[in-house]
Amino acid sequence: MRFRVRVGGLWGGAKGSGALAAAAPDRSNALDGGLAALAQSFEHENLRVLAVEGPLGRDSLGFDLGILLTWKAAVLAAGVMSLPLVVRTMRVAFEGVDPELEMMGRTLGWSRTATFRRVTLPLAARGLVGATLLGFTRALGEFGATVTLAGNIPGRTQTLASAIFSAQQVGDRARGDLLMGFALVLGFCAILAAETLARRRLPEGQR
Repeated sequence: MRFRVRVGGLWGGAKGSGALAAAAPDRSNALDGGLAALAQSFEHENLRVLAVEGPLGRDSLGFDLGILLTWKAAVLAAGVMSLPLVVRTMRVAFEGVDPELEMMGRTLGWSRTATFRRVTLPLAARGLVGATLLGFTRALGEFGATVTLAGNIPGRTQTLASAIFSAQQVGDRARGDLLMGFALVLGFCAILAAETLARRRLPEGQR
């Protein structure tokens, strides 16, 4: 049975024993679960970690990272929360590359790095772009971790999701509906582009 393995930081095709082949899906599930747990833990513990007395706070490091209640906090929160989706989609994109094409590159004398750069990466490029778009869409709708870490300061740390929330809170329905419509259109376009890029052409015999 042919499967995909991660070797030396690069994706390579290989034929393995039954035990290793059976372990590959478990390792992938463990990776997805670990990233999801990381995102969930970050959402609930971000303030404690970055607080003055926290592990990454001023008292522990000896200097202030200047992250809390800034745009950097919004970027950090949105990035961490979208990371599981991005990694999962990228893994699927790399696993979709035909291992035989990579083996052909190796028979030409290319190193594993050169094979990854010249064969694997170009073939997986559409999936990687799709992963980026899906991650952007996920980050666009992030609210909890962003508000907790960056706050909701108009003109500084207010995101699209928090702006919609603020408009609803003050009763500005027109502005809230406008922002909601913009978010829906932007999200739909991003998902449509990701699906279009991820859709692969079938071989002639399978059409």
